[in-house]
Amino acid sequence: MRGHRNHAMMDGTVFVGKALTRAAIYTMHQHASKSSPGNFTPGVREQGGSHIAGEVYLVNDEHLAVLDDFEDEGTEYIRKNIRLDDGSEAGIYILVAPKPPCKPDDPLYVVWDEKENAYSWRHL
Repeated sequence: MRGHRNHAMMDGTVFVGKALTRAAIYTMHQHASKSSPGNFTPGVREQGGSHIAGEVYLVNDEHLAVLDDFEDEGTEYIRKNIRLDDGSEAGIYILVAPKPPCKPDDPLYVVWDEKENAYSWRHL
């Protein structure tokens, strides 16, 4: 997301806007970052009853291949096309690899919005 640690990965793409998943079938967890030791990373799973709030970008095929490599697509995450609340479609990375939970004293960056029934990520 804009302003976050890995946002430079989105250089060369076009920000479309903020979005919310149409289906409320997700949950978001945080776990230790593989690419940035000492930091945390969000992981969306298709096991829950909530929406995910995020951002949509226009990405060409070449850039998508770079993102897939960064996300370890096919092993750590799988990329899926999903429907958004406005009826459009976008890709999302779903965490499929097992991840140990964070320690209780770790800072929490997963944000729950009760009104929207949605999770988002606020780590800057």
